[in-house]
Amino acid sequence: MKNVFYILLLLCLCNCTKKVERPQSPVVESPRSSEKGLASFVIKAADNPTVASDIEGKISADSVLLEFPRDVDLSHLVPTIGITGKAIEPANKTTQDFTRPVSYKITADDGSTKTYAFRVEKIGHDTASFLLGSWRLVKDSVSNNNYFTPSGGYLLPGVYQGISDDYYRFQSTGIITVHENNFTRSVPYKVLSTGQVDIEGWTQQYGPATIQTLTETDLILNYNATGLNGGTYHRGIYLHRP
Repeated sequence: MKNVFYILLLLCLCNCTKKVERPQSPVVESPRSSEKGLASFVIKAADNPTVASDIEGKISADSVLLEFPRDVDLSHLVPTIGITGKAIEPANKTTQDFTRPVSYKITADDGSTKTYAFRVEKIGHDTASFLLGSWRLVKDSVSNNNYFTPSGGYLLPGVYQGISDDYYRFQSTGIITVHENNFTRSVPYKVLSTGQVDIEGWTQQYGPATIQTLTETDLILNYNATGLNGGTYHRGIYLHRP
């Protein structure tokens, strides 16, 4: 009888220690985002040699307007694109031919898509376009009242009257070539959002050039600077083209 009692007790203990199976909660996946759209579309001068300054697309609900100077070659342009969503097609930084109808498709995380159509316009009355081409130097006038450049140089005052061989040539590649008084140099330039002209090397010495006059035939660039010692500098560059 004792043996039977111990066997029954052992069975009870085993049943008491048996794990209770609990049903697992179902895994709920978060809904995938349907957000999709163009955040920015820029033709950067750094990536496009024929563009003098960055050109930003004007984005609306389902289209983008790009405005280019008249001399820009539209057939090989590399855009920099910002999006909300998962992917864009064609891909960012892919060379595009904007002489033909262009569209971009953006895909959201949930697989839904949105397409943007592109419209291109050529404009000819912006500062960058007006500057392009060759200008004959009429006069280069400098006045200096004890002004020294940041590098310590002193710019001699005086007036140089241009001759027929002197010119300033603004190129759509962002390079300006200056031939003046038997000296030629080519450096990068760009038109700032302020409308001023930033010419590499010159801006570092006495700031960007302010455009006093800009028409189809006449261009006047002014430089005005004040040194740490209070000295002042003014330079007026008078240019003309037939």
